[in-house]
Amino acid sequence: GLLLVPVGILNVHHEPPTFHGVERNSVDTVLVPTTWREGGAALFGEPIEGLRYQVAFFNGLNAGGFSGASGIRGGRSETSESASNDGAVAVRVDYSPLLGLDLGASYFEGGAGRQEIEESVSIRLVEADVRFQGMGIGVRAQAVRAWIEGAQALDDYLTSGAVAPIGSALEGYYAEVAYDVFDIPRSMFPALGSYELFPFARYE
Repeated sequence: GLLLVPVGILNVHHEPPTFHGVERNSVDTVLVPTTWREGGAALFGEPIEGLRYQVAFFNGLNAGGFSGASGIRGGRSETSESASNDGAVAVRVDYSPLLGLDLGASYFEGGAGRQEIEESVSIRLVEADVRFQGMGIGVRAQAVRAWIEGAQALDDYLTSGAVAPIGSALEGYYAEVAYDVFDIPRSMFPALGSYELFPFARYE
């Protein structure tokens, strides 16, 4: 069916209030093109408590939509414009060793070429993240790196259409900390109930 690609923190759970701020961060916009969905099939499970995995097979990206300005975001085909000759695989592992602590890593690899690009183009992406939520504190960090094989031929194609060329490697990261200012008063003022207010700071 039409599935969300299991890469990164936000792509599978991408609606507020699963992230702080009005807009998604740049890493989860340009490097992990949230919302990223493709046609495919997936397996998932939890072999031991706290350890979860997802393995999914998808249509590949369209490198003709890549650009130096928006990264791989324009390469999403979302099934309706997919090419069956380019496949991809995504693997996601999450581990929760302690209550409130989540460690994650993702891997994506697949073809991204089109017939009008002289050489084959493919992309490989790795991602790691950590999240902690407890005692009113929220911390998260994520790092992503992607490699594009055939970037030179792709750039020749992109610049012929007046699109900014893209590099053979892309990388980014961010770290964020937040605090629920209602956490301590909540025990003294039950009327606060489940209300939350998280001032936050992010560096990316």
